[in-house]
Amino acid sequence: GKTLDTAKAIGYYQKLPVVVIPTIASTDAPTSALSVIYTEAGEFEEYLIYPKNPDMVVMDTAIIAKAPVRLLVSGMGDALST
Repeated sequence: GKTLDTAKAIGYYQKLPVVVIPTIASTDAPTSALSVIYTEAGEFEEYLIYPKNPDMVVMDTAIIAKAPVRLLVSGMGDALST
């Protein structure tokens, strides 16, 4: 999720369309309208909340299907908690 959150922040600040291409289904980062920001030490710093969700999510199901099962299950839990 950190890579996708970074891409969303860059797109927002540069006023560019945001297209995300997730490779695992373990978080809701590809579709959420926020980014979680961490300090250099890896501690939570803040949420950046955007006025809209990413413009596009491109998902290759063959890549997602090859990910470890635990990541898919983790994503199901994340989706239920959202």
